[in-house]
Amino acid sequence: MLIARDLRIEAGPRTLIDEASFSVQSADRIGLVGRNGAGKTTLMRTLAGQLSPAEGSVLRSGTIGYFSQEAALPELEHQDATALERWIRCSPSGAL
Repeated sequence: MLIARDLRIEAGPRTLIDEASFSVQSADRIGLVGRNGAGKTTLMRTLAGQLSPAEGSVLRSGTIGYFSQEAALPELEHQDATALERWIRCSPSGAL
């Protein structure tokens, strides 16, 4: 489960998200859509705990996964691994 309350996310002097509150339950399936530079990646990094919000809070329970859009994963032994192989190697349980 993921709960965001009164979330404000900034990138430098620019406010990307302000006063956002929402929840995502374990069975929910969601999509995140927006124009380039709107803050989608910054939001995902904040929800995953990689970044801190400027204001508000994010409560997490269970496992929260974030699969980065960057293709380079230097920690992998096999740089020619398929996307599925990379997912299995990066997944804590190795499950899909």
